[in-house]
Amino acid sequence: MKINLKDYCCQGVDREVETVTITHEQLSIPVEGTSCKTLVFSPLGNRPSHPIIALIGVTPGSQADLFRRLLQSGKSPDEAAHIAAFSSGQDEIKAILRAHGFAERLGLDLDAYPSLNDNPNILTTSVMKCSIQDSGDYRFASPDLIKLAPARHCARKRLLPDLKAHTQTLRAAVVFGDDAWAMMQQMMIGESTLGQTIEELGIKLFHMPHFSTCTQRRDIYKQPANMVDAFIEQKALQGKLSFPRYRPKADAMRAAVCDALDSICSSP
Repeated sequence: MKINLKDYCCQGVDREVETVTITHEQLSIPVEGTSCKTLVFSPLGNRPSHPIIALIGVTPGSQADLFRRLLQSGKSPDEAAHIAAFSSGQDEIKAILRAHGFAERLGLDLDAYPSLNDNPNILTTSVMKCSIQDSGDYRFASPDLIKLAPARHCARKRLLPDLKAHTQTLRAAVVFGDDAWAMMQQMMIGESTLGQTIEELGIKLFHMPHFSTCTQRRDIYKQPANMVDAFIEQKALQGKLSFPRYRPKADAMRAAVCDALDSICSSP
């Protein structure tokens, strides 16, 4: 199957490639003005017709590699994007969404579909639709990404239009991890931050722990507030003494999520 990158990506170059023989190099798009940053074509995500919530990461990261392998196996770009989005850690994502009654109160059935991408109530996407590598590594510091023109361009041209298209049904957007949340708070879209722009659409933002990093904060966050002391004591008896230092951020995140959930669930 032959595809042209520009047909699927707002920053894709006019490059026709054969998917079954596609290489990482063919999917790589140099970032102008930098010597070491490269976009990796991987417009991942699922866009059902009537989603209730959106799940937002910072970039697809190494899921771009799975996207490429799926193209090589004969999947179309849309099929590969659907399968690869949030492909790692789905059990943990579901556990985070279930914590504190979040999924239940929003009417989400997380057990009815094997993949989050098959759930008609969930839109999956990221602040930056395609992955980005820095000197060949998918790891990066969010302040560096915020400064990149391609990141601002993608937020304006892909993320916001994807959300705007579903404002009649979208009630909430879950932002996973500190890097994506920093972009919501610091990336400017005109006179407003990206987060403010999204909430002005009537979509409430929820900052939740990343599903594959900082296990201690994630585990504390998932505990009911009145069970945290006992949980940390239990971990200490197991010789795991690092948990207390992760508690302040986890407690603050849990409180903010519960307050915001109360506010939207009590709205008519």
